[in-house]
Amino acid sequence: MPPSPAPAHPLHYQSPRQLEKLARVIHAGEVAVETARPIATLLGSCISVCLYDAKRQAMGMNHFILPDIRRDHTSATDRELSGMASLELLVNAMLKAGCSKQRLVAKVFGGAQILPCLLHNVGIQNIDFTYNWLRAERIPVQSADVGEQLARKIVANPANGDVFCRHIAAAHLQHDLQRREQAYAEQLQIQLAQRQIRFF
Repeated sequence: MPPSPAPAHPLHYQSPRQLEKLARVIHAGEVAVETARPIATLLGSCISVCLYDAKRQAMGMNHFILPDIRRDHTSATDRELSGMASLELLVNAMLKAGCSKQRLVAKVFGGAQILPCLLHNVGIQNIDFTYNWLRAERIPVQSADVGEQLARKIVANPANGDVFCRHIAAAHLQHDLQRREQAYAEQLQIQLAQRQIRFF
């Protein structure tokens, strides 16, 4: 008698709206890996990379606002300051969860042009940096939704690797996100000046 099929993952048939209600929400500077719960975040010029291991049914997500920085010093704030540190943390968290780097695939989101000139073209810098890093690490990019002048809400499902992306064009939401990102960027600029870290 053939073995019974494995039971479906409890999130497999949930709608995007249901997944969003169940999701663990991350913010700028954070990394999360989940096998049983969706992960969500809201993006402007920031980038989120979603990594997935289908065999492990594990989804990882990060959220960073700045590209790589010269690592003349090391501290816990590197997780907030550097896309390089954020991506390294994400991959290491996936490996710690039992994933294989050879099985990882990526989906990339964000990089919108909604910040003013405080950080020139930070969205484009983030996009270019992310693609270059993933290429160097030989992690294939399955899909992407980046650039333009749209905020994005993304929800990642560990059951099947799907990432649902909703564009947010409402002016009040865009402005609120811009204010938050600008305040965060100003805080990071102060930290960078204090630590005398230079951008590449």
